[in-house]
Amino acid sequence: MLAQKLLAITDEFIQLVQLEKKLLTQRNLKEAGALHGEKDRLNGEYQLAVAQMKADQEYMRSLSDEANEVLFLKTMELKTLLAETGELLAIVSQANSRILSALAEMFSSRPNPVESYNPLGVASNKPKSRTEALTVNTCI
Repeated sequence: MLAQKLLAITDEFIQLVQLEKKLLTQRNLKEAGALHGEKDRLNGEYQLAVAQMKADQEYMRSLSDEANEVLFLKTMELKTLLAETGELLAIVSQANSRILSALAEMFSSRPNPVESYNPLGVASNKPKSRTEALTVNTCI
């Protein structure tokens, strides 16, 4: 009973991660992001099912070698898919970071806004500053 439950959750989780991987590969980030809630739910169910299996050692010992092998192979498939999806997410994150950096650099390298006008009415980027007149009294 527990093995079938874990297998069903694992299959559903695998299908969801395959869909997420496909969407990320197609650069459909909005739809991939929309899967986050479902992915969290399945992750919680998966963790709970694994904990229940581990807690019932007698049940674990009663599983056939074939059932253990199927669970192992499905677990490895899920682990591989999660790793691949993690790599895709890292690539997307790096690309987004580069885009944001380029935009920030583009906006920071814009010419300074007009800060003052000279007596002829011509715009100047020269910052307004207080200048004090200096006089030097010299005696010869």
